[in-house]
Amino acid sequence: MKCKKCGYEWQSYGEALTCPGCGTHAALTQSEKQTLWEEAYEAEKIKDFSLRARCYHALAEQGDERAAYAYGECLRRGVGVAENAEEAVFWYRASARRMYPAAAYRLWVSFSEDDR
Repeated sequence: MKCKKCGYEWQSYGEALTCPGCGTHAALTQSEKQTLWEEAYEAEKIKDFSLRARCYHALAEQGDERAAYAYGECLRRGVGVAENAEEAVFWYRASARRMYPAAAYRLWVSFSEDDR
């Protein structure tokens, strides 16, 4: 990825989206987002769950509701990342706010399980 402000170039897929050169928060282009989805798909096929989770996280930070839900699932199950139920709920909420039905359902299930 190349910073639009300072021109610094770095590999960003699944990593920080903040430019190491100037600290500017980078926004992904549509083609970069598509590349991340493709990388996540390929990572799934070769069972590189860590890479898949990093791709989902990068997309979720950019506001993608499907990726936010998928990253929440990774966190809930501890697949590719450390299991973290609280952070999973954060990403489910982010996804549900963007009207992703599966995330709203997962939140409902999470909170109903807490009542038992």
